[in-house]
Amino acid sequence: MGREAGRTLSTKKELQETLDRKNTVRAFLSALIHVLTIPVFILIIHFTGMYGDFSAKIKIYLYVCEGAQIVFGIWGYYIISRNEMDKRAFYNNSCFFVTTLCTVVMAGIDRFNTGSFAFYLLGLLYAALVPVMRRGIRSIYSALFAVGSIVSVVVAKPAGRDIGDAVLIGIAAFIACAAVHNYVSEYERMGINLRAKTLTSEKDPLTGLMNRRGLDKNAAVLWPYCSRTSTMVGIIELDIDFFKKYNDRFGHPAGDRCLKLIAKSIKQSARRSSDITARTGGEEFLIFVQGMSEKEIVEFAMKIRGSINDLKIPHAYAGVSNYVTVSMGVAFCVPNAANSFDELYEEADKALYTAKENGRNCVVSGNKIYGRMKKGLGTVISL
Repeated sequence: MGREAGRTLSTKKELQETLDRKNTVRAFLSALIHVLTIPVFILIIHFTGMYGDFSAKIKIYLYVCEGAQIVFGIWGYYIISRNEMDKRAFYNNSCFFVTTLCTVVMAGIDRFNTGSFAFYLLGLLYAALVPVMRRGIRSIYSALFAVGSIVSVVVAKPAGRDIGDAVLIGIAAFIACAAVHNYVSEYERMGINLRAKTLTSEKDPLTGLMNRRGLDKNAAVLWPYCSRTSTMVGIIELDIDFFKKYNDRFGHPAGDRCLKLIAKSIKQSARRSSDITARTGGEEFLIFVQGMSEKEIVEFAMKIRGSINDLKIPHAYAGVSNYVTVSMGVAFCVPNAANSFDELYEEADKALYTAKENGRNCVVSGNKIYGRMKKGLGTVISL
């Protein structure tokens, strides 16, 4: 029950962050559009004198609106470029409110001078279709718009039927606004849930690393790319030495904690965005790397081996070490039409088997053993 509640809260938070992020883009684009269109309207008024004696005052008002939209355009660009998440909601609401306020005032001016509902309809259309607000803010916003619009109509001294029309149009706009909000919210929520399910299906629930499905999916994308760019790739397969004995001695809960510690150590070592880490079996892990030379891949494997040794997790079996150790197999190639990820994986698996057969707690790459040896086999290189 607690986990379900936690997931629900997480989804709500992610949904709101998504809506806020997309609202910022909408607000920014809205500001840019107004910056471009208001001067056109000013020119129309200037050359046609459509508001008669009031034209000069209306142009001054529109200059103020233009300045406000320029400010919102610059502000929006700053927030988007800097990824200022905490300022998004305030920016969005401010931009939408000021823009709508300008439209409401203009609707009253236009209605008073020309008897037209054009600006009122444009304002309602903007309020309904552009912002996707939080429910509470949307209700306040729509109510203020409706009240402001009706006041502007009343001030223009129209017939009673015009006020009724304004009220009906306002109610229709509020319903449209709610419908758009619900549709967009549901669409984004479905996307979030789908991504979460996909992510869950590709991750190992215990360690948080990828599972075999996630590994195969990523490899299917990276392998052709590395083939086209002639980029070296490598697989480091890792197996915890005598893990069954560890479980038998300390119990499976302790075994799970051990797996988590080792997974964390692997993840901390494989920090590049291109490094793929996966748990491929009970106590088996895999690291898929690209853009490294043979020497660098082996050094990387030795680094991981060393970091796991440094954990000093007490082991029940002292045949190798008093602490938990790992055996590792390394394979590498430049992808081409003659090889595949599965073949490279099989080569790494054979190298891992060789490491187990020759003393464990070592790294095997090709015909070389790095680290612990048995019977003098292979070449030991200290890295």
